Amino acid sequence: MKILKNYRSILKLIIYIIIITTFQTILNLIFNINNVINSFISLTLLCSYILITNIYTGKTITDKAYKTGFKNGIITIATLLILSLLSFSFTFNLETVLYYLIIIFISILGCIIGINKKR
Repeated sequence: MKILKNYRSILKLIIYIIIITTFQTILNLIFNINNVINSFISLTLLCSYILITNIYTGKTITDKAYKTGFKNGIITIATLLILSLLSFSFTFNLETVLYYLIIIFISILGCIIGINKKR
């Protein structure tokens, strides 16, 4: 059971991504949404999820918040990379790098906010 506890955050992230894509698919069926707006919606929803989960993580940690936030951001990026490689939609360009840097920054920020709320 300890192994499942370690991978619980990754499983929650994958389930959240599936929920986001289902929501966006239904939204695109009802309304014809531009790709730029669609990308912005997915970035906003993913960053809000990462911020909230890292605030809760920051409240429970005892070591440095930026290290934990960076580690959680790398785990999130690795999960997204694996999912994009599985779906054969991986492209590596400046937009992708910027997307991953935003995820790392939000992850670090969430842990810092969480550890400051604990005090």
